Amino acid sequence: MLTAEIKINGCLIGHLYITNISNHFDNYGDNSYRWEYYCVHAQDGEPSIQIGNLSHKRAEGAIELIRKVTSVISEKKKNGERSKKTRNR
Repeated sequence: MLTAEIKINGCLIGHLYITNISNHFDNYGDNSYRWEYYCVHAQDGEPSIQIGNLSHKRAEGAIELIRKVTSVISEKKKNGERSKKTRNR
């Protein structure tokens, strides 16, 4: 599992979890990954979560994998897609 935190001035904004869900690990072929992004304070002030899957070549490295996932998250936000709430009001 790969994890990444996003902080501003020491304050946690979000946490990213990425897991390889492939049945085999191939350094040069595509591997399947599941990601979960927990946003501590979404636009309405409530915590939220985004979940997705993508393909990635392990040889491209962890930073490239994080870039791919954060690009998907950013694109979803730009398109106005709503995140799931982590709790009900």
